[in-house]
Amino acid sequence: MPERGRFTAQMDGTYDGPEGDERQVPSFYREFATGHHKPMVLSETSALYNNSRKAGASNQAIKSAWMDQVLTPSVVTRYPELKMINWFEQLKSEQEHYGVVDWRATADPQALQALKAHLASGRYLFAPAHYDPMCSRPSTVGVRSTQVDDP
Repeated sequence: MPERGRFTAQMDGTYDGPEGDERQVPSFYREFATGHHKPMVLSETSALYNNSRKAGASNQAIKSAWMDQVLTPSVVTRYPELKMINWFEQLKSEQEHYGVVDWRATADPQALQALKAHLASGRYLFAPAHYDPMCSRPSTVGVRSTQVDDP
């Protein structure tokens, strides 16, 4: 399970937890968004579910816990320059560590329902649905809505 507060700690450069001390890594948000007055894209996020592990939290519980951190309304106010979040939606072989990892939120009906609940807030825009042969069904990409100022 993703530990509570991990997403903001990683964004702020203050993460020090079971996965290691990452405080030497600068605050990506401060460094690259506010520091350069540029919008920020989180180009890839998801929550690891190891298909070969039979004990522990379910795929839905793991994905929901991460969605609760990444897609919470407080992220919008805390990181106003974060303009896009892309969920990594792939069933992928990670042989060096885990075997096959299911990063997808749309393949598990319960995880998909949790994602839809987060995205129903109206804060998001969506790209057209497309079919990815690695996924079991069409998926969409959620993007936080913003108003673009005219130059």
